[in-house]
Amino acid sequence: MRRALSKPWFPRSAWEPASGRSASRPVQAGDAPYGSVAQPSGFGTQSVRAAFPRRAWEPGLRSGFTLVEVLVSMALILFIMSILAGAFGAASQAVSDLKAAGDMAEKLRAASNVIKHDLGQDHFTDSNQGSPRLSDPNFWDRLDTTKTPPPGPYGFFRIYQTGQATQEGVDLDTLPSFTQTNTSLHYTIAQHGARRSDFLSAVVAPGSALLQGSPTGPYLNGDNFYQDPPPASVFSSQFAEVELFLQQTTGDLTEGSPAPGPQAQQLFALFRRQQLAVPRSWTQTAAISAAEANADFEMSMSNNAFNTMQDLSQPVKRFNCTGNLAGVPTGGAYPQIGNASDLLLNDVVSFDVRILLQGGSDFVDLFDPSVVAFTNKNAAFPFTTPAGLPSNAGPRAFDTWSNQGNYANWNTPGDGTTTFTCVPLYKNNITGQTIIIKAIQITLRVWDFKTKKTRQVTIVQQM
Repeated sequence: MRRALSKPWFPRSAWEPASGRSASRPVQAGDAPYGSVAQPSGFGTQSVRAAFPRRAWEPGLRSGFTLVEVLVSMALILFIMSILAGAFGAASQAVSDLKAAGDMAEKLRAASNVIKHDLGQDHFTDSNQGSPRLSDPNFWDRLDTTKTPPPGPYGFFRIYQTGQATQEGVDLDTLPSFTQTNTSLHYTIAQHGARRSDFLSAVVAPGSALLQGSPTGPYLNGDNFYQDPPPASVFSSQFAEVELFLQQTTGDLTEGSPAPGPQAQQLFALFRRQQLAVPRSWTQTAAISAAEANADFEMSMSNNAFNTMQDLSQPVKRFNCTGNLAGVPTGGAYPQIGNASDLLLNDVVSFDVRILLQGGSDFVDLFDPSVVAFTNKNAAFPFTTPAGLPSNAGPRAFDTWSNQGNYANWNTPGDGTTTFTCVPLYKNNITGQTIIIKAIQITLRVWDFKTKKTRQVTIVQQM
């Protein structure tokens, strides 16, 4: 006979909800607190609570964060915030650098567009010769008076260098890199067309003789004419004398420090000066008064007379070159004067001009031996010493010169000491070949104070 299992020794209320209620029965008055048990004989309430602890999910028993957990959380939050702040700062700096680079590129683009426009214009309007170009094999025939009919030179082109460029090494493409701040360009431009946009303008004195009425049709020699009606004090012409030159910016260095450091370089401003020339058919009846000369500073003039393109072929009649027959600028440089000079570019580190000679393989400056070989021994431009040895002295010039007035013997070699009217560069003393320039390369480099970097653009123009 199987013995019946005995019931637990403790009351039912010890392992069931108090008063025998089920989970579905509502709580009634007199019920024991939920989670506690009735006291059996020999048991205390604390012993039963220890044997049946409350569960963590029960109401009123959620535990909070400890101090260590709070500190760790704060540290993680701060760490994440520092990463985000660094990323935001790097992104802001990148945007700022890109904007600065874009601004520099825009400035370089604007200046290079002006220079390319100038170089692409006709520089000569020679009679009986059309508009010869520097790259024409027979370019120097424009000065040959033995031709029939004899030519007449109109316009000029000059490259003027007072010092040799500094080679910095090679770039990533293994091409040589140079720094040059001793170069100026001086030339004439001749535009064509009959529209208003085809004419250049200059402000002149009210009542100036330049403000004559428009003739009935073009000039007899083919010059077009356009003049704004009164009372406009603006003279229009298709011919101009242009200079491109650097001027040192006092106190401005690449490091932005008043005292030069080991890597600091002097900064310059690039100016463009434009002065209009009168057409070939212009007839001046009286000398220019001092008052009108001061007011007409946007006009090219010499000896109290307005210049034509033919006048400008003579070095002595050009801007700031009237002190000597060789046309060496007064003071050795082209200064900024009044409102006739326009600022093309500031914070310039280098303005390097190089030429590609006919038969040459690379662009060179006027101090290169391949250029020195064409020296005509003009005393103002010492390509060689009086003894005929190579010289590193300056200034040096390539100039298209003139055969007018004092320059009738333009192609006769000088003696290197007293002759100033012969063309500086003409024939190779060994081969007899005349100097022909196929193209010009101009490299502009500017400094950005914000990014502490330089940016440059190179212009190559076929001549």
